[in-house]
Amino acid sequence: MTHNSSDKKNITRTLEIISCIQQGAGLNAVELADRFQVSKRTIYRDLSVIRTSGLPVRFDNLADGYRILPTSESFTIRRQITLEQIREFVLGLYCCPWFQVDGTRTIIEKTLELLIDKLDETQRVSIRRLQRACRFFSNHEAACSLQRDILQAVADSIMRRHRIELLVANHTKDIANLPHDPQQLDEETWIEFAPHAIFYENEMWFISGQSDGGESASCFNIARISNAKLTTNAFSANRSDHNSDTISQSRRGPTNPLTERIRQWKNSPSVAS
Repeated sequence: MTHNSSDKKNITRTLEIISCIQQGAGLNAVELADRFQVSKRTIYRDLSVIRTSGLPVRFDNLADGYRILPTSESFTIRRQITLEQIREFVLGLYCCPWFQVDGTRTIIEKTLELLIDKLDETQRVSIRRLQRACRFFSNHEAACSLQRDILQAVADSIMRRHRIELLVANHTKDIANLPHDPQQLDEETWIEFAPHAIFYENEMWFISGQSDGGESASCFNIARISNAKLTTNAFSANRSDHNSDTISQSRRGPTNPLTERIRQWKNSPSVAS
């Protein structure tokens, strides 16, 4: 009888946790533990049960709380695809730095499963064999979950063409002026930013775009950004207004490889305006 009562209490608490998260309370594990008068370990166990049940709960570093990933934008794509195309897709995903970022592996593998679900057994086995064989090695530590959330927010900004607010360390807008040690930075400033590109260069993630109302070109190391907020302010992606000279306005001296890469991107006709 006591065992059944305990199970009922656990189920009730788990349902209440789901309700809190759905309401957008933005509570972290400590706050949830305080609210329900249980240990953090119990909260982590309840969250694991929630995820196992199928609800995509994830900790949002930008909001410092748990949230349920939106599913309302899901849609069905009916297209023919070849095994060779899936092969290239697997190579591009599994042998790239993004796959190593904390928290990205699960959603990538679930997305791939949607693609190979309709293959016959022989084809599925061959693709999964390739999955296990692909590796990406780096001497540097992979991006943390905070950097993942910021990069995903920047990606949403680019897709929607909505400006994003960034909390940038030391309000430094040009990578040439950024110190190598993030610990040296002790000031932060919110800026409104219109991102145009995401780069992975020299084992680090960067974003480039326009700040100050589109008047100056900027490039940021993701490690120097501590928060991000997507706005509803639209921005234009007309690259003809941002020629290759703009990106070098804030720097003088020898050419930086990343700056050169940005200049190439701005002059590339393959990037849609």
